[in-house]
Amino acid sequence: MPSSSTSLKIRSSANTPDVADKLALDYFGQVPVAGEAAIPFLVQRIETPNNETEWRVYKPVAVTAKCLICHGNPADQSPALRGKLKAIFPEDQALGLQNRRMAWRDPRHRGGSADLDSVS
Repeated sequence: MPSSSTSLKIRSSANTPDVADKLALDYFGQVPVAGEAAIPFLVQRIETPNNETEWRVYKPVAVTAKCLICHGNPADQSPALRGKLKAIFPEDQALGLQNRRMAWRDPRHRGGSADLDSVS
């Protein structure tokens, strides 16, 4: 089963949420700060134009201090890291996140990137 990531603050236009994604993101946007009665996942049933059923599962994750190295305030980043992020993600909107707020990620993403680990 393929997986992808999306957010209301995207790094790349390839991850732009569609209408169904926006509904799920808006729903989770009402979820309180991490650690306070957050639901573990959301299942969404979508009827495609071909009359096929598509199931989507959304999982929220808490933003941690490690996430904020790349997703926090750009003013707190070193010039080398900011330059590298701008080179990789020129359309980056996934900035200014705050610790413990809910965000979304691809389950395969484990934090950090080999390309960015040496730049900070």
